Amino acid sequence: MPATTREVELELRSDPLIMPATTREVELELRSDPLIMPATTRATLLLALLASSARGFAPSRPAGRRQATATCRRSHNRMLEEKPRPLYCVNVKLCVTPAARDTFLTCIRENQAGTLRTEPLAVKYLVGEDAHTPNTFHFLEQYMGEAGFAAHTESAHFKAWEVFAATEPFTAPPMVAFYEEDLIGPCAWAVADVNPGQALYCRSAALAVLPDRRVDFLAAARAAQQGALTFEQACATFIFGEDLNTPNTFHMFEQYMGEDGWLEHVKSESFAAWSTFEATAPFSSLPTAAFYETIEPTKE
Repeated sequence: MPATTREVELELRSDPLIMPATTREVELELRSDPLIMPATTRATLLLALLASSARGFAPSRPAGRRQATATCRRSHNRMLEEKPRPLYCVNVKLCVTPAARDTFLTCIRENQAGTLRTEPLAVKYLVGEDAHTPNTFHFLEQYMGEAGFAAHTESAHFKAWEVFAATEPFTAPPMVAFYEEDLIGPCAWAVADVNPGQALYCRSAALAVLPDRRVDFLAAARAAQQGALTFEQACATFIFGEDLNTPNTFHMFEQYMGEDGWLEHVKSESFAAWSTFEATAPFSSLPTAAFYETIEPTKE
């Protein structure tokens, strides 16, 4: 049946035959199992869950394979009647003084490790240096709801970060944006062979959309997301969402298997379609974008 429609997704979510296979652990195992078709859409993932429930077992994890994260890591479906909840996302840009660079790196690595190791509501914490501007760093953080971020700000490692930030280590005020991921499209984190310690090439963008082009933008962004995650082997991540404080401003975050993966994306049909949309002048100001490399962390 057409497993990519919203109707099928909702029907599967409400099906009483779907047993407690809705925990994030089982979802992760299914997404990583080579015997199950690539679950590049949320509806396809649910089909796999339904089939597994009917068989009465959950496949084992292949050794050494990183489990898919973010959207498919959270336990938003622990109760069948519970609706999917968007992840609470934070994009940060920090411009660090050269003198503070080493201290900054030590502090932020400790903050990252503490977040992923001790915070149950933390899903992702990525940081990397701008590919073109030395000592400029970008972050992507994701939490299970705003409460997850609030808990993060109460942690000991965050308090240590605040002590560092009070030493005036920045050359410009920090830029912080909050948004919730768009959930209409497919699962935003592809089933890619990404291992802890692997470097990924990232693109972070901010787009101010004209109010009368909002619907067109959402359709184009969702199509670009689905195309990249469905057909591009080098695309590991594609998320976007609307700024929680500025209506019609959207943030995008993409990850590729190296810069070559990004260059392949630029040649893709989905990127060509997105470029055609961009050419229709849908923005109220010029979009901004940054490129940087992250090291895939572990949560252990």
